Amino acid sequence: MLRHLNVRFDGDFDLEQFAHKAFYNPLAHQIEMHLCSLRTQTVVLQALAAQSRGSLLWSF
Repeated sequence: MLRHLNVRFDGDFDLEQFAHKAFYNPLAHQIEMHLCSLRTQTVVLQALAAQSRGSLLWSF
């Protein structure tokens, strides 16, 4: 997902600085998948003129 965002939107996610975490959420009865940054990052998506800072991406 991050590689696709880098290519598609001219992003600068540091792929080596993310870990994949998956767990079951019994309250929602679903498996949740998170991409957790190993450090706080500021990411720029040039094609969208967007910038974000943080350490967690939640994909579902």
